[in-house]
Amino acid sequence: MTSFDAKDKPTTRITHTYKQVTHTPGGISARLEQQMTDSKGQPISTGTYELNCQNGIVKLNIADMMGPGMMMQNAAIKLEVSGDALELPSNLAVGQTLKDATFHLKGIMGEVKLMDRDFIIKERKVEDKETIETPAGKFDCFKVSYLTETTGMMRKTRTLKSVTWFAKGPGMVRNESYDEKGKRTGYMLLTAYTK
Repeated sequence: MTSFDAKDKPTTRITHTYKQVTHTPGGISARLEQQMTDSKGQPISTGTYELNCQNGIVKLNIADMMGPGMMMQNAAIKLEVSGDALELPSNLAVGQTLKDATFHLKGIMGEVKLMDRDFIIKERKVEDKETIETPAGKFDCFKVSYLTETTGMMRKTRTLKSVTWFAKGPGMVRNESYDEKGKRTGYMLLTAYTK
C-alpha cells in the first residue's frame, strides 16, 4: 500500500507479508509482517500482527497491529494501544451496516506523553460495489464508508470521514480520508500484490 497526500505526492509505503497461516476450528489465523518506509524507501517501522477469520468474520486487533510489535526506528516512541478488534464480514452486501469499534492510543517518548487519544470507528456502511483499477490490477470491490471520532488530551473531539474499497484476495484496495469540511486529505492505494 502506498500513501499519498492531498496533492497526489507519495508519502509512505507499507508492505504486508503473510508469514504463517494456521487452520483453526471454524476459520484461519494468520501472522503478518508489516514494514513501513518513507517516500525514499528509508525504513520507518517494522513489526508483526495477527489477523483472524472465524465463522466468516475477519477480525483485526488494532492493538496488535499498532502496539508493542511496532518499533519506531527514527525515534524512541513507545506506543500503547488498547481496544476492540475491527470486524469485517467475508459476505459483504450493499446496504449492510458493520459493527463499531473503539480503541485508545497513547504515545510516549521518555517521560513525555506525546499523544493520548480515544478513537471510535462508527457508522460503517457498505455503500456500493465498484471496480477499482490500481497499479496492482483491476479489482471488484465493496465500498465501505465510516466515521472516525477522535478525542485528544484537551478533550477536543473531531469527526473525520473515510471510505475504503475492499476486494476478495488483497483486502483493502483503496482508502480515502476526508477532513471535517469534506475535503480529501490523502489516500492509500494498493500498488503491488502477489500471491
